[in-house]
Amino acid sequence: HFGTNVIRTEEKDKETEGFFVFVKMAPLQLYFNDTDAYIPPVFERTHFITNMHETPRFGLSNDIMLLNGSLWDIQEYLNGVFAIPFIILSIFFVWATILTILKCLGERAGCASGAPYIPPNIITKHDYKKMKPENGSVFDGDDIYNTPEWQHHSKHTMKKELSHDIEAERYNNEMRRVERRLRAIRICFLVSGLFAIVSSISFLFAGVNALQTTAEKAHLGINDVQEIIKEGANITSAFLRQYNNVIVADSYYADESLWCPKSGDREGHPYLGTIRKNVNNVRESIKSLDSGFTTEMNELYDDLITTENGVHLVNYRVNEAIDNYLVIAMGVAIFQIGIVVVLMSGVVWTCAARLPTFLRCTQSYFFLPILIISNLVSIVLSTVFLAGSIAGSDFCYPSPDLKIAKILQANKEFFGPFVIRVLTHYIMGCKDKEVLDVRQYITMFEDAHNKVNDFLTLSQKNSQLLDLFCGGGENSLFGITSLLDDALHNLAQSIDDTIALTSCSNINSVYARITYDVACHDAINMLYGICFSQLGIAFFSMIMITLRVSWQHVESRKLNVILTSA
Repeated sequence: HFGTNVIRTEEKDKETEGFFVFVKMAPLQLYFNDTDAYIPPVFERTHFITNMHETPRFGLSNDIMLLNGSLWDIQEYLNGVFAIPFIILSIFFVWATILTILKCLGERAGCASGAPYIPPNIITKHDYKKMKPENGSVFDGDDIYNTPEWQHHSKHTMKKELSHDIEAERYNNEMRRVERRLRAIRICFLVSGLFAIVSSISFLFAGVNALQTTAEKAHLGINDVQEIIKEGANITSAFLRQYNNVIVADSYYADESLWCPKSGDREGHPYLGTIRKNVNNVRESIKSLDSGFTTEMNELYDDLITTENGVHLVNYRVNEAIDNYLVIAMGVAIFQIGIVVVLMSGVVWTCAARLPTFLRCTQSYFFLPILIISNLVSIVLSTVFLAGSIAGSDFCYPSPDLKIAKILQANKEFFGPFVIRVLTHYIMGCKDKEVLDVRQYITMFEDAHNKVNDFLTLSQKNSQLLDLFCGGGENSLFGITSLLDDALHNLAQSIDDTIALTSCSNINSVYARITYDVACHDAINMLYGICFSQLGIAFFSMIMITLRVSWQHVESRKLNVILTSA
């Protein structure tokens, strides 16, 4: 830094003018921290971002900057983003509508209605012979064939000439066919349940865990931004404070009675004119420091204070939202897994033994509605996060830099104009040589600093003669110049800190990490992972809802007839 990089040369070419000794000093060489070999990274879009950006929009625009336009532009872009998600949502809606219709059809729709197909219990001659008519007598011989009940039954089920064995065999084959079909449905139900659980677990990793990782990286990046802003506010404040000290020290030169009380008695003396000339030269060089750079530092300080509060508020709200989402997402995933496990357990129980009626009703009228509601949530989440991943890809394609610069310009009320100019400089990869007019200021500062040091050397070497000639005591010319020299040294340190703070490597690296790595890579991948894990949960849960007959039993029905005697 400056404090350890000041080089003086030995004094030479002494000249004497009266009893004042003037020493020509070689110019001071000030070495500021101006070496920055940093090369800003170039955003490299992935194939995933390109593919998502090229998602069909059906003639609508994929330019995300339309969101800064009119309501018509916003509507056009949003319609394009939600085109594919809407198609997915429509597929699930049609599926649910078909299931509802089949449910209303009841047994006519078979297993798809939620109730198993129940074959008629074939009543044979042997069964009728065991029955008694209303008068309590027993049928003799072929009297059973004369009953209206048997005639009605045989008309609709079988021919009279079929034997009991053939009828029974037909019945048994029908029952075995229904059992095989129900067994296959139960297997499909259990497999779908396993895949739903796998999808929920992938949601925990692709959604909850990925979000937590992304949030931690974003939090670290925002903390770095806050530290830069805080450090910038401290450095600019120190610069303005030291510059004010320079102005105060310079103001002492304005009152000649302070540093030369005896000037009235020495008026017209050539040496007094020489002193005044040197003082004026120093003051002129100090006045040149009141340049555009000083104005920029004033503006930067005001804008940094304003921006610091805004960034702190954004960081707080983002962390709060992410914490809430993590809790909700974790709860939803565990809840979905629990519901699926309960329904699968009921089906396994049904396969092993007859599920009690109470549990079967609980499955159908409590857990199944909960699964339906959970499935609806998954469908909505999958479409929303798919739209989010598409919009994120639009934002990052082909590069997010220009879009962010435009967003800053469109939201000037939240940022100071100088901060916007500074941020744009770093966002666009530090294409300008420097964001602050510091190089020209350093040239003027070195000139002022050299003149003050030369005059300080003069005052020091001739301090006794100056005191004798001018007086002054505590406010001697040497004392005022020393105060000014100290203020300039401190100001030089602030300039050096400003150069280090505003270096491209210090700010652009943070921007690249937050934007390229977190926003355009981790965040988009996270949205995509959540989308397809929830889509998997929705799809396999929908299959489970479709195959809800799995926990039902095959019930046989007896033909309810009242036999009368022939």
